[in-house]
Amino acid sequence: IRLMRAHGYLLEGKPDSAIRDLEEVRVSAKDVEIKYRAAAMLANTYAGNRKFEQGLSTLNEMLPLAPEVKDRAARHHGLLAAGILYNRVGEFKLAGEYASQVAGDGPSGRNRCIAENLIIESMQGQGKELAEDQIFRAIEHCERENESLLAGFSRTFLARKWHGEGKTASAIALLEKHLPGVEKTGYPVLVAEYLSMLAEYRLKMSDIQGAEKHARAAVAQGDSIAGSLPLVMAHRVLYEIASIQGNPVRALE
Repeated sequence: IRLMRAHGYLLEGKPDSAIRDLEEVRVSAKDVEIKYRAAAMLANTYAGNRKFEQGLSTLNEMLPLAPEVKDRAARHHGLLAAGILYNRVGEFKLAGEYASQVAGDGPSGRNRCIAENLIIESMQGQGKELAEDQIFRAIEHCERENESLLAGFSRTFLARKWHGEGKTASAIALLEKHLPGVEKTGYPVLVAEYLSMLAEYRLKMSDIQGAEKHARAAVAQGDSIAGSLPLVMAHRVLYEIASIQGNPVRALE
């Protein structure tokens, strides 16, 4: 029940409350699987908040427990948490290895969706060639499991691919099309991801007004995305706009 409550806090954008519950469960639980599950959720949360030192420390305690966890879905959850965190700290090859372990072990639908996302993110991070079909399959698998949040993240990989290939207008169209659905999820990190990417890409297209609108909307997500990469990206866009407009005071702010 406490793990479920922590999950609810995360969806509401209250990571500090979730961390408090999860740390207590991780330390006090006698059951290995419960301890492992709590640590996996903690690692995920620290990854989302960019508290990498705490996240890596949690992984060091969690991963040795994996062989003792008999429930395959639970074991996969921890390995995927490792993949998420390692992708966030730029250890893309290691992240891909953990995600591939899950992908090759007959994962459940949701875990398959996550593993495919992590493998794509890992490949992008390593600068490897990535086929569009692979991303579309990941989106399809996530949607089949009614995982709208994860499908939303899958589309960010497609947008990045298109932007990297010079198809920025297509990337913007993709993000704009799915932004209303993403906003309906109420998940601040994903909403901010879309908004900050739109801000960056619109700035590249010299759409100053559109870039500023999306950057300010990302910043407005507030404490729920504190310390996150989308927040950094949004502030950078606002700084660049102020610089372009010759407003050094605003740029400094």
